[in-house]
Formats: sequence, C-alpha cells, structure tokens
Amino acid sequence: MNELNWTDMTEYQRDHCCVNQKLSNKTLDIVSVEMIEYAKQHGLEFDGEYLYAYREHDSRGCGVYNKTIFYERGYYRDWRCDMRRENENSYGLGIFPKGNVQVRVKVDDLGCVIDRNDGKCRVWGFEIMGEKNAD
Repeated sequence: MNELNWTDMTEYQRDHCCVNQKLSNKTLDIVSVEMIEYAKQHGLEFDGEYLYAYREHDSRGCGVYNKTIFYERGYYRDWRCDMRRENENSYGLGIFPKGNVQVRVKVDDLGCVIDRNDGKCRVWGFEIMGEKNAD
C-alpha cells in the first residue's frame, strides 16, 4: 500500500488532516453520551461497552460502498474516519440503525453521527456479529 507522507501532501490535505484530528479528540465520557443518545434515538441496544447496530451487505458479504471488500465475522478497523458530521459520504466505516448484518461497536470506536435522515454513523471499527436474525 502506498502511504502518503506529510511532506507529499498538498496544503489542503494537511489542513484537512489537522481539522479532522481536532474533531476526533473526544473523551470517552463524551463518546459514551453520544453513543447512548444514538442508541436511544434509533432503538438500538447499548450495554455500556458495545453498541449493537447494523450494516447492509450483499449476498457475497460486500458492503454498499466498496464492492471489492468482503466482510466475514470478525473485527474490522480503519485508521481513517472523517469526523465531519456535515460530510454525508466520506471515508470511514459506516454503521446504521437498520441493515441485514449485525455489528457491535466499542465505545472508543465511535466516530460521529452524520447529519442525514437514515441514522448513518461513522466509526473507527466494528465487529461483524452475523446476519440479522441468524444464529
């Protein structure tokens, strides 16, 4: 994988990284409150450690956005998570209140709730629990 070094970035890219880093410096107490509010608003379970939400995957286990990534049971983490709430479609892993695959998200993996009507939330990581209503 080609990694972009700070010196290789444009001024715009460096500014974006700095803004995003400032937005991601939330305390766990703040993140816990946000997670509780998100769970209540969307009727999801939050047990104090994990939020149980959903994703939509096709029959091959691919997410909606990138059809080249196959998800199986297990934990997934991404070092990128756009913390700008107003940016509807940006980089980072997404979870939703509805979908066909259940995931659980650790408190410290919550990124931000996106300003749109479907309950999209960006996270740093999630664990695939399995298909909805599957044992």
